[in-house]
Amino acid sequence: MDVVMPYIRYRGGRLPSSISEHVSCEDPNAPCKKGLAELMADGRRFTEVTDNDRIERAKALESYLNSHQYPGLEHIGGVGLVQAALRSIDEEITAEEYQQIRSEIEKANKEYHERKVSELTTNNGL
Repeated sequence: MDVVMPYIRYRGGRLPSSISEHVSCEDPNAPCKKGLAELMADGRRFTEVTDNDRIERAKALESYLNSHQYPGLEHIGGVGLVQAALRSIDEEITAEEYQQIRSEIEKANKEYHERKVSELTTNNGL
């Protein structure tokens, strides 16, 4: 019996750990990533005080990040297939929705890369 993995879209800049065949926003300034760096820094400071073991610290950081909101969660960060239970911020979607959102994200990523190439070319005087 084949196990069917659901298509999901996830919010924010952090993808689920059980995700496969995914595409996500690559632009570090994308709306889905707003506030994530600050939250991660806060989480790291918190876990440095509470946990000594590296593995326990990683688990505590994951728990901290999952239990705190940040502005980027208002925006879709990516799509993919999951193998395990969804987080509360993940939404199961149809294959058609998956393809549509995937195409939109890939287009945005292509535009981001083109902007970066143009900026680097300009900055390097080429």
